[in-house]
Amino acid sequence: MRVKNLTGVEVRSPKGFQVPASGWISPPKDWPLSDLLFLWRHQMVQMEPEGRQECEWDESVYWMSPLTIGDGYGTAAENLLLALDATGMRVYAQDCWFVDKNGLRRRTLELLQQKPQKPVGVGLCMATPADFHRLPTYFRIGLTMYEADEPLKRVPEWKHYCESADMLVVPSAYCKRIFEPFYRKRIEICPLPISPMYQSPVLRKPKDTFTFITYGTLSGRKSPIETADCFKAAFPADKYPDVRLILKTRGSVLGFEGYAHRPMEDDRITVVNETWMPEQVLSALYEADCGLFLTRGEGYGMPPREMMATGLPVIFAANTGLEELANKRYNWPISTKREEQSPLGGNWRIPDWDEATHAMKQVYEHREAAYAKAFSGAEWLIKELGQQAIGQRLKKIILDLPRRRPRRSFASVEKPTSDNISKHQRFYDLITSAVPPRGTIVDVGVGSGLAYEALTRRGYHVIGLVLPSMKEEVQRSLSSRRLPVTLYTMDLAKGRLPSAIAEMLRAGAIQGAVCQGVLQEYPPSLAKEVAKRVLSLAPGRAFVSVPSAFYPSPIGEGATMQRMEYWDDTLSAIEMEMGYYAEHEHLYMRLLRDVPPENKARRHGYVHNGHWVPGNQMLRQLTNE
Repeated sequence: MRVKNLTGVEVRSPKGFQVPASGWISPPKDWPLSDLLFLWRHQMVQMEPEGRQECEWDESVYWMSPLTIGDGYGTAAENLLLALDATGMRVYAQDCWFVDKNGLRRRTLELLQQKPQKPVGVGLCMATPADFHRLPTYFRIGLTMYEADEPLKRVPEWKHYCESADMLVVPSAYCKRIFEPFYRKRIEICPLPISPMYQSPVLRKPKDTFTFITYGTLSGRKSPIETADCFKAAFPADKYPDVRLILKTRGSVLGFEGYAHRPMEDDRITVVNETWMPEQVLSALYEADCGLFLTRGEGYGMPPREMMATGLPVIFAANTGLEELANKRYNWPISTKREEQSPLGGNWRIPDWDEATHAMKQVYEHREAAYAKAFSGAEWLIKELGQQAIGQRLKKIILDLPRRRPRRSFASVEKPTSDNISKHQRFYDLITSAVPPRGTIVDVGVGSGLAYEALTRRGYHVIGLVLPSMKEEVQRSLSSRRLPVTLYTMDLAKGRLPSAIAEMLRAGAIQGAVCQGVLQEYPPSLAKEVAKRVLSLAPGRAFVSVPSAFYPSPIGEGATMQRMEYWDDTLSAIEMEMGYYAEHEHLYMRLLRDVPPENKARRHGYVHNGHWVPGNQMLRQLTNE
């Protein structure tokens, strides 16, 4: 087992074991795994087994995911976790993002308490790709999905995050198609199981009223407004007073503009805006007569499958992740009328609204035949996509893994070659425009010495700040290239400046500061501290360069390779100039000054649940307002 500190400062485990501030270490044999897992769960360290022989391997898996009801990933993850557990596999569960125990099943809570006694060979992270690298296992499986054609248009950093996984598992053929262009390793398809709670189909009986229902977080992607329009077109209020529509959403989401959208103008339509417990969803489905799910795009699409499992007739858009569900013997798939550009990247599929309207009338007018067809569909669905079938499918994927660790394709840091120095010429020209040659520049975080050499060639006196653990390596590297060597050590994020540099700073002897290829190695909170350190050395003449999300290959495991908006938000407490260079592969920042406290609000979005979430400004842009 090896361990890497992620905090920038020395940390102690509950039993007092110390992990140094930087670099990978192999802890002594007497360190209990439970102590290391405590630090790992609190995101203080990264850890992984060094050899297969030390792992618990056969029929064991370390599981990471959000776990909560009412959330897409969280609900599906609990279903799949329990399906895998039911096969007899030994599952050690750990939440990522969040866990809300209210409503979780008893067995899920028990699995969260199970702790391994030695490292586990296989780990599975069901989340967005930013969390895959956190798995503390020999072999990593990432289980994820997306709802539009080109994920990298919205989240270009996923290209690098996915490389942390040795294999991807996706829930649909559609997801496999959209991940294959940028993930070249193995991708397997494993659908997501329905909770056994829904696997009790009931043959509906005609009654005096007829109720349609759709549910989920009803964003514009799920077409709640268009669904209501189809309902009103099929059933004019003056002719069909007995027909009802329930739009069950949460978080005040209803279409692209939430409740700000035009009113429904029909008292037969009920909007429910709250989180239901699973029992409430099930009760509503048993009371309903037909389910609707006219989505523009899904990675998988659980609600129509849950509807079907109860024996409910379901009318749904047969696109993207719902393509495999379409079976006219058992359900009512709606074809795509056209495609339109998606704010999530690529295209969305627009259902044929006329076809949907016609299907709604057909189910209403021939309800007994529809009920019988749906009941048969439930039996088919439970056999194909029930808990038992999917659990065995995922178990087979895990047990068929190769008994050797795949090579993880991470590039080494950029070497100070003539080609690399030339690639960064725009960055160095920017420094030269602000700091006259022969001035003194502090290079914060010297690694390969790329900036150190480039700026020395330009006539600057360069002083290096390095991590204590790297001093000897950096000193040898610079000396072998016959460069003048002036190095001081400090922990970049938390340590005090060396006294010699602090004295130079007081005397005004430092003209500039540079930090190249360092910031992306730190989590957001520590990246802020490193940037503030660079800024403090030379306000207005402090320059940072990082590989961007558009860099062609991963630069280092765990590195935060993001686009400009991410850095603008992460360093929002600093006023700066920013831009891409080298064909968008790199990003420069010129740090100018601290921003007053009242102006420190993030400007674009934020990282939430391990992935990038657009802020209000970006959201308005995405929804074309």
